[in-house]
Amino acid sequence: MANRVLLGQRGSDYGLYVSRSGQDVTSTSSSLIFDSNSAVKGFNVAARGQGILNAGASRTFSHGLGFRPFVEVTYTNAENCVLGNPTSAATFSVTLIYNSFLSAWFVVSVSVTSGGSGYVTAPTLTFSGPGQISAAAATATLSGGSVSSVTVTNGGFYTSNSATCTPSGGGAPAYATNVYKAYNADTLIYDNYTGQGTNYFRDHFIWTGNGQPFNEWELDYDEGCYYQTTTTNLTIKNQCEGGTYREYYNFSTTHSSNYTGQAIYYAYVIFNTDSPFV
Repeated sequence: MANRVLLGQRGSDYGLYVSRSGQDVTSTSSSLIFDSNSAVKGFNVAARGQGILNAGASRTFSHGLGFRPFVEVTYTNAENCVLGNPTSAATFSVTLIYNSFLSAWFVVSVSVTSGGSGYVTAPTLTFSGPGQISAAAATATLSGGSVSSVTVTNGGFYTSNSATCTPSGGGAPAYATNVYKAYNADTLIYDNYTGQGTNYFRDHFIWTGNGQPFNEWELDYDEGCYYQTTTTNLTIKNQCEGGTYREYYNFSTTHSSNYTGQAIYYAYVIFNTDSPFV
């Protein structure tokens, strides 16, 4: 602790000061862990930021502090975000066809008259119109932040040849309703089930008791977000890469479902102090 704690004058200021290991606290150029003059602000923040990571992607930031800093990383996904509006909304033209046997009109196609701009996710499409008995349904496809095409999944039921298609949502996240803490790869070893394939996690072994078979299941997936620090960098990786869920009965597969990967929204803060996890 020699020359690391000072209660008194440092330069032209008075206060309580604690320097990093190996630094002389009396030197005004030395990096500090604690400065009572700014203590109400909490930790001294060296850097902060946010962004989007696709499934399986990672990003590395250079902090250049020369020591492994204390870091806080949080993340969320689209399901836990309230999405704002795009920069400009898309517009559409709806085509219906008459079914003489049912004496009704049905939506058969939706043309994009303007793709709009600023879409992050596909907007929700809502149909309305005079004589609408049941609403049509459709999904939008994006390209470069604009709606490029629309696929009709249900023609609905109309008594007149008129219907409109209105988009909602799909813009950048406005705020998150749930935020999760990323795990620190320096303290939690991320490993796969021994003897199995890549990213394979076996929750239960298949077995029988008293001659009776039991349902078992296996999971093959990556999940969550992790970060890792060095003396120069911070790396954040999106582990939400998707995988497979399988259920077994009597040694035979009865169910198998695939899960797709998903993008995450992350935020990080790098504090100008040593990490306690070293």
